[in-house]
Amino acid sequence: MWADRMLNSAIEHQLIGANLATQADLERISDAWKEWAEDEDGWSSILHGEILYRVSSPAE
Repeated sequence: MWADRMLNSAIEHQLIGANLATQADLERISDAWKEWAEDEDGWSSILHGEILYRVSSPAE
């Protein structure tokens, strides 16, 4: 999934367009994702969170 996204999605065009990566860079990143996925010890965790807050008016 992530290996394909590096080469076939909007992120590819955004990174190259902003001069943050070259096509060769993205190919190396894609290859690294594939290598990680094939390793039996490879794992990934993507955490998501949310902070909720409320501003109170000062006590009168």
